[in-house]
Amino acid sequence: MDSSVNSLKNSSEYDNFSNVSKNKITRRNFLSLLGLGISALASSSLLSQNIEEGISKVYNFDISNTDFSRNYLPNHHLITPNNLKSGDTVAFVAPASPVSMGQIAKYVSFFKSKSCNTLICDSIKKQNNNHRYLSNSDEVRAAELNDLFRNPDVKAIICGRGGYGIMRILTMLDYETLRNYPKIIMGYSDITALLLSVYKHSNLVTYHGPVASSRLSDEHKKNLDQVLFTNEVINYHVPEMQVLSSGKMKGKLQGGNLTLISSTLGTDYEIDLSDSILFVEDVSILAHEFDRMMHQLLMNEKFKTCKGIVFGKMKKLTKRGNFYPNKSFTILEIMEQISKKVNIPIAYNLPFGHVESSLIFPIGSYAEVDTDKKNIKIFRTENIK
Repeated sequence: MDSSVNSLKNSSEYDNFSNVSKNKITRRNFLSLLGLGISALASSSLLSQNIEEGISKVYNFDISNTDFSRNYLPNHHLITPNNLKSGDTVAFVAPASPVSMGQIAKYVSFFKSKSCNTLICDSIKKQNNNHRYLSNSDEVRAAELNDLFRNPDVKAIICGRGGYGIMRILTMLDYETLRNYPKIIMGYSDITALLLSVYKHSNLVTYHGPVASSRLSDEHKKNLDQVLFTNEVINYHVPEMQVLSSGKMKGKLQGGNLTLISSTLGTDYEIDLSDSILFVEDVSILAHEFDRMMHQLLMNEKFKTCKGIVFGKMKKLTKRGNFYPNKSFTILEIMEQISKKVNIPIAYNLPFGHVESSLIFPIGSYAEVDTDKKNIKIFRTENIK
């Protein structure tokens, strides 16, 4: 028998369930009783992606909008790409701003050293700088990504650079195809819009991590090895973590660059922070810009069921600039003000995004952040076959 079923049968919840007479099971106590043990079964092979529909048919009622569905089947349709292995093809692409072959050389060499095949897309190898701050036209960049989405041999897409341009092609991407050919997609900065949109519309885990033109330190290599090439639980100890409001955060990881998160609000690609841990960073924003974007999220009720906020390192964290006729708040002071308004755990000064030492966060994966121990634990869903 499945181990998770054995675990359930040996629990007190099983006794409670088995003591209820069949002819007394109503819709209400069915959900409450089943909910006691379903968390143990949720990872079992006995539960298919169509579990909601199956239960609904058997018991002739809709559970899709019940506490059972929301609390005990989190992410049960979530697709996690397979980890990379020897012989897999890794594609390098510039879906936003241009990047050169020389700038991505270290990352190409790294994946080759892991016995992966590499594919350099035309947006990089045929770059001619004819499109200003874009690597190519919207149509060409979107078509290149869609070709990679449809290619079953490509197992990972590493974005060469952020910059700007993803917002212009979000409506042109084939999200449905990624459900049939799921693959790792990684980047940060402007790539945030791509990562969050793919997660939302394809239900595919995406990876907020370095772009191919990022610095490649030993710590980067360690994180790439752990996250992309193994299926282990990801454990980060972050001694530089600072805490504004302590506590344990538990939820789905979502986030990225604050400017891009703010820019997609009010569109089909906006972030949904229900039962999520928000991680955000930005490289050069001023305090009043940070203030505006955080309050934009607040006014859109994005923190209503959010489980916590993790801020990355920001260069101007404590800088107090001029703001006529006075001085501005600092970004840290705005964080403190937000903390009092949202009443959830908040930490800051974490190394991800536009920093030398970059943690990799799988968007959509369940995580736990312990602000007292300064630990982050990220769990993997069962990989697709």
